[in-house]
Amino acid sequence: MLLDQVTPPRIQAVQIVTATAMAAFVGAAFAGKWATKIRIAVAAFYIAAAFGFVVWFMI
Repeated sequence: MLLDQVTPPRIQAVQIVTATAMAAFVGAAFAGKWATKIRIAVAAFYIAAAFGFVVWFMI
């Protein structure tokens, strides 16, 4: 089963990445005109990280 491979350190890694991305996404509002670019970069990073974690969990 796929979820048998998910260990507590892996879950914690995903939680850290998710919390960091959320904080950066919300905090981008303080960047003024750069907010949109920061949010696009954060979203791209988060999607790439999610894909990376899926691959990591499959190994």
